[in-house]
Amino acid sequence: MGISLWILFLGIVAGISVALPYGPVGFVLIRRFYLFGMKSGMYSALGTALSDGFYAVVVGFGLHRISNFLLSIVSYAEIFAGGVLIYIGVRAMRHQMHLHEDEEENHPVQDVTSTLVLNFLNPTLIFSFALIFTILTKILHGVPMTFYQTTLFIGGIALGTCGFWFLVGKYIHYLRTKNKHELVQKINYVTGVILIGLGVLVLVGAIIHWIFK
Repeated sequence: MGISLWILFLGIVAGISVALPYGPVGFVLIRRFYLFGMKSGMYSALGTALSDGFYAVVVGFGLHRISNFLLSIVSYAEIFAGGVLIYIGVRAMRHQMHLHEDEEENHPVQDVTSTLVLNFLNPTLIFSFALIFTILTKILHGVPMTFYQTTLFIGGIALGTCGFWFLVGKYIHYLRTKNKHELVQKINYVTGVILIGLGVLVLVGAIIHWIFK
């Protein structure tokens, strides 16, 4: 495997690792895949890929002024993100729909921008990508990447993120066809509670950062 393909492959692996649904954005994506279908879910996944790509560019190309500024506003970003999560959670709990109301429910621009902004409001992603690039440097035995290779790696991250969510979305779509319509409101309620809880945790974290910064 040539060095370029190897770097692209490593970028895809990194994209999958940052796409794993262990945070609030993951719950938003899963909910949209299940309730609104593949289009809404993939547009939302594109939003997360764009914000991940932004942080990867900041770290990969050594844009220290931007990274320092973003890290300096972590508390403000967390407060805003916590409020957004609580708002989305409340809307989810109050939302009434049936499964036949599919992809047309959300506008593509709304899907992309909402997850882009929500994921962007996590400047600590800089640390995640700093770790990823550190590991990559060790894999490449300390040889610095060229501009082309760095761009290829960042493209791999976006490809890995979107590819991961495409496969997850297909599985969720399969589950969606098997479940009864009565479960939709329960899913709305459960995801709403989870998102509100995560929003509260983010707000608490922001207060802690504010006190001890």
